[in-house]
Parts: sequence; structure tokens; C-alpha cells
Amino acid sequence: MVGWFDAVEKGDALRYGGLSDLVINKLDALSYIEDWQGGELLICTGYRTPDGQLLQHVPRDSAVHRTVKPVYRQYAGWAEDISTVSHF
Repeated sequence: MVGWFDAVEKGDALRYGGLSDLVINKLDALSYIEDWQGGELLICTGYRTPDGQLLQHVPRDSAVHRTVKPVYRQYAGWAEDISTVSHF
């Protein structure tokens, strides 16, 4: 099952952790065959506050965090078998 990827949360985690790189394992699991009809990948690129402000970070205040809505960018998926790809 493929859900959405929170790039904002991952970016914060990398910055606060002092890291500069990210590796996504098992990318071939995102290839869809037959039963995944949509084929869209949703990437969270920000959070919208109730007053319309766009946040580029994860709110640390849990009360604020409960009020924001994720903003997604949609990318087309693929149906090709990429399980043997070793570099792009």
C-alpha cells in the first residue's frame, strides 16, 4: 500500500539531526501493476494553517499541529519494473 510522503517532516528531521542526505529504499515498491489504479504519488510540501498561511516546517506546538492541513504535490507514478535499476 502506498500512501503519501511527508517531505516537510523528513526535511526537518534531516536538518535537526545534522544530516545532509536522504536515501529512499525499495523504490521499486512504488511501481504499480494492475491493481493500483491511480498511479499518483502524493508528496507533502508544506502545511496550511486555518488562516491560509503556508508553513514550510512541521509545527512543534501540538495544538497548532492539530489545526494544519498538509499541502500535497501530485506526481505521476509508473508501471515499469525498476527492480533491477542500480543507478538513475
